[in-house]
Amino acid sequence: MHQGGMTMASVLANVVTPVAVKGTKLLINNRWVNRESGKTFPTVNPATGEEIGQVAEADAGDVDNAVRAARAAFEGGP
Repeated sequence: MHQGGMTMASVLANVVTPVAVKGTKLLINNRWVNRESGKTFPTVNPATGEEIGQVAEADAGDVDNAVRAARAAFEGGP
């Protein structure tokens, strides 16, 4: 959408307050834990295309831990 010489991205860039992404852990079993691989991936602001920060990337071991925690909660929950 383009109106009056402004694009949606330029409008959003003026409205959105930059936020520093600090989440570099994974939430598994209601706890923030370090990822096994130490890998991260960039998170990008869709309005500007700028990288906001690096966040944790889960690998197979992290997913296995999350699935085990979810299964235990499902089987032992109320």
